[in-house]
Amino acid sequence: MFLLGQRSMQANNFDRAIAYFTEALNTPDIDSKTTAAIYGWRGLAWAGKGSYDKALEDLSQAIEKNPADGTLWLNRGSALRKKKDYGKAIEDYTAALARNPDSYAAHLYRGISWQELKNLENALKDLSRSIEIDPQRPAAYYQRALLFIEQGDGAKALKDALRCRELDEENPYYVSLVERLQGR
Repeated sequence: MFLLGQRSMQANNFDRAIAYFTEALNTPDIDSKTTAAIYGWRGLAWAGKGSYDKALEDLSQAIEKNPADGTLWLNRGSALRKKKDYGKAIEDYTAALARNPDSYAAHLYRGISWQELKNLENALKDLSRSIEIDPQRPAAYYQRALLFIEQGDGAKALKDALRCRELDEENPYYVSLVERLQGR
C-alpha cells in the first residue's frame, strides 16, 4: 500500500494517496520508522490538497515516532509556513538544520519565513547560505533579489535576478523580475 501511495503522490492524486497511506498504517507489526515514514508521506498528501491542519497532525505524529529525521521537520515547517505561522515554521526549519546543516531547502524556507517576519538580516544569512550550498538552483537568488529590493539595493537585486534568470530562462517570474529591475 505504501508504494501505491507514493505512486499516487507522483500522479498528484492526493485522495488516493491518503487512502493508501491510511491502509498502510493499519498494517500489523510495522516498526516505528516505517510508521513515521507513512505518516510523513500522508502529511505531504494532505498538504498537497491544501489541508494543512491534517498535514500538521500527521507530520507531528511522524516526528514523534522518528525525531531524528530532518526531512520530517522540514516538511512540517513548510506546512506551518503555508499557514503563515512563520515563527513555528522557523523553529521546525531550525530543527531540520540541526539534523542536516547543509539542507538547501531548510535554509531557503527559513530565509523566506524570516523575510515574512521582516527580519531581513536573518533572511539574508539563510538565503545566502542556500546559494552557497547549491549555487545552481535559482530559487534562493530570486528570493534574495526580492529581499534586496525590500532593502532598496537595486544593484544587488538585479545581479541576483540576472543569475536566477540565467539558471532558468523559461521561468516567467524570473524574466519579469529582470525586466522590472531594468525598467522595461
